[in-house]
Amino acid sequence: MAAVATAPPTTTTTTTTTTTTSLRSAINSVVLPGDKFVPNDGTGSSHSRIGAGLTQDQGEIVATKAGVLRFKAPDTFFIENSQKRYVPSVGDMVIGIVVNRHGDGWKLDLGCHMEASLSMYAFEGATKKNRKELPMDSLVYCRVIVANRDMEPEVSCISSAGRRDGFGPLERGYLFKCSNGLARDCLAETSPVLNTLGASLPFEIAVGFNGRIWVKSVSASATILITNAIKNSEHMNESQVNAMVKQLLPLVKR
Repeated sequence: MAAVATAPPTTTTTTTTTTTTSLRSAINSVVLPGDKFVPNDGTGSSHSRIGAGLTQDQGEIVATKAGVLRFKAPDTFFIENSQKRYVPSVGDMVIGIVVNRHGDGWKLDLGCHMEASLSMYAFEGATKKNRKELPMDSLVYCRVIVANRDMEPEVSCISSAGRRDGFGPLERGYLFKCSNGLARDCLAETSPVLNTLGASLPFEIAVGFNGRIWVKSVSASATILITNAIKNSEHMNESQVNAMVKQLLPLVKR
């Protein structure tokens, strides 16, 4: 009987190379959950702050939601999308609704996972003898100073420069909700809808990163027009916004 030789089994090894890009090179790009980035962009600077939609895993920055990677000077990166639920991030300007009172401050509803805490000393020049009185359901324009998913957020009505700078109670006016993406667009200095409206109508506005916008104008009809124009502008380009506002302006009762 002839002997049959059996060849030894062969093992194939596949090596996968993962390319990790820098945060700065991915600005304004669409990212998906699980995408990884390095904070150092090759310029020798690795000091970066991460905001909504990003988390740190050892030496890498990982995206936790889908959207567009944005950069806010001087060093903050975040992911922008049109989600309705707000996730607090330090430095965000928000509009809160007073829902409760506690010993040295108030509890505010920001539309997130927890009520936020506002101290009675979180106002410019506030002391025990000179402090604000906020009734229930009143609106407050403030900024987030503490944000942690395991702790309640903290907000303040003082800017990072130690001044009021427009923060504080919002009196009268009209509050409406929108997507977080539209709110961020309205906060941009180049916002087409606000610039076009501002050239024809006098009004006050406070925009919160939490998808809340407060408007106060000279009349109810003007306030309604401004509200509708902002809501309609979400998926329009600049020329479409200009045409839409020009079409609505004659409807305002002077």
